[in-house]
Amino acid sequence: MKRTLLLLVAMSLIGNVSFAADYIVDFTRVQDFESMRPLVDSCADFGAMELYKDKMKSSENLKDMRGLFVEIGFGMFNECPDGITGSGISLVK
Repeated sequence: MKRTLLLLVAMSLIGNVSFAADYIVDFTRVQDFESMRPLVDSCADFGAMELYKDKMKSSENLKDMRGLFVEIGFGMFNECPDGITGSGISLVK
């Protein structure tokens, strides 16, 4: 419940900021971390996740990073193609 409320607050704040993420990922709701692979492969900007960009791109299985992702909670991916879907992945455009 708290995570859902946090997501709603985060999404409302992002809507009021001058930049917009193409996708927001709630890592706690992602069931298959490989469903994020199109974001990792296709997005130009990883926002605050930029620190982990090289590790994500070189990882053979994003599930190995599950602990880190869940600890972070949310990620924003910018300059991405349309049509990326998966549990926990929300289009913000």
